Amino acid sequence: MKISRREWPLLVVGDMAALILSLYIALLVRYVEVPSWELYYLHLVPFSVLFVVSIFLFFIAGLYEKHTSFFKNALPGTVVGAQTFNTILAASFFFLIPYFGITPKTNLIIFLVFSSLLIVWWRLVVFPLFEFKNRNKAIIVGVGKDLEEMVDEINTNNSYRFECVEVIDISKNQNPEVIQKKILACLAKGEVDVVVADTHGADSGILLSIFYNLTFIQSGAQMVNFGKLYEEIFNKVPLSQLSNNQFLENFETNQHVLYELVKRVIDLFFSAVISFVLILVTPFVYIAIRLEDPGPLFIRQERVGKNRKKIHVYKFRTMTAVEHSSWIGETQNKVTTVGAFLRRTSIDELPQVTAVLRGDLSFIGPRSDVSGLAERLAEAIPFYNMRYKTTPGISGWAQINQRYTPGHISPQSIEESRIRLAYDLYYIKHRSLLLDLSIALRTIKTLFVRLIPHRKHGK
Repeated sequence: MKISRREWPLLVVGDMAALILSLYIALLVRYVEVPSWELYYLHLVPFSVLFVVSIFLFFIAGLYEKHTSFFKNALPGTVVGAQTFNTILAASFFFLIPYFGITPKTNLIIFLVFSSLLIVWWRLVVFPLFEFKNRNKAIIVGVGKDLEEMVDEINTNNSYRFECVEVIDISKNQNPEVIQKKILACLAKGEVDVVVADTHGADSGILLSIFYNLTFIQSGAQMVNFGKLYEEIFNKVPLSQLSNNQFLENFETNQHVLYELVKRVIDLFFSAVISFVLILVTPFVYIAIRLEDPGPLFIRQERVGKNRKKIHVYKFRTMTAVEHSSWIGETQNKVTTVGAFLRRTSIDELPQVTAVLRGDLSFIGPRSDVSGLAERLAEAIPFYNMRYKTTPGISGWAQINQRYTPGHISPQSIEESRIRLAYDLYYIKHRSLLLDLSIALRTIKTLFVRLIPHRKHGK
């Protein structure tokens, strides 16, 4: 979306105000008292240089360009990165030029935290409240259901502040000349600000030959990748990409050793805590299960782990016999009364902590499948095994985002499994400690919602 002449100065003013306020908050937190004017002025003069450099770095980072209005999920990382670099420069400035008489090491760190938070809050929460009447015009080029889903979302949700004026479904028209004429005709009117298209899919050759056309460049319209915008809006990978031959080579995974190490430490810590809870509740669960029927306390499932390694997971038994599958129609077992309670409260999941301790599972990651089911899904869905590039989890991005068949908390069909894969691949591409924390908090929220009795309407 185009940043108008009215909008980007407002962004600059808001960013500067956030920086100035962040300095005041940093001093307030640092000295645990309302800072005097003398103390604030002592820091404001040298920090004003830091403010100017920050705005300059924001320009370099592209925070005043069009794409920041599209990819809001990337905004926090961009702001933190720019501010971290700016803080390093400021530290060097204060230590190398002792003219100002301060070397604010702690204040700089506190300022970094609060300035990043305030700027992200200003841009994502406050700035959208300002009403700019112009809705930018967009051409969207895509394929099938993903294209229809995006167009419907954009044109029915005014929060995006841009609308689709032309839709081109490549699957219905493979003639490059016809596609090019449609796009250039729209661009020639001078009303189009954005062209959204997938330049990495099977038809990338057609699209690239169009988008690098001189007329397109001179039009001033911005080109936005369809796949990235789709992920930004729906928090999943577009399913149309899963059938492209080029998907595998274009799929990049997040490979951070430090992230994996920290995540493993967190898993071990919470595993120790939950193991203690497991020891406490096991006797009560055992008594409750045996009072209803004489079956075993635990079930042992063979599942698929990272890199398709076979792993074994234990759960409290919730059905009349040992479950072997999670799909409807594959077992005549019935959920017991005790089992229904264990499932609703997720107590049946507690024994999986043993797999987390071994490193076979993580608390957060793509949900693991039982072996037989995983093999059938891999045969039916292209690139399904890509979800095993990371350690599977007890809860995951798909579990908190996808809506399954009413009454079920897992996919019950091939189509639902394909949609789950789209969420899983999104998580693998973007996984981070911040995303894991978001999943954990939303999982806890979902658990509490399950525990609240639902009132039935009527008499």
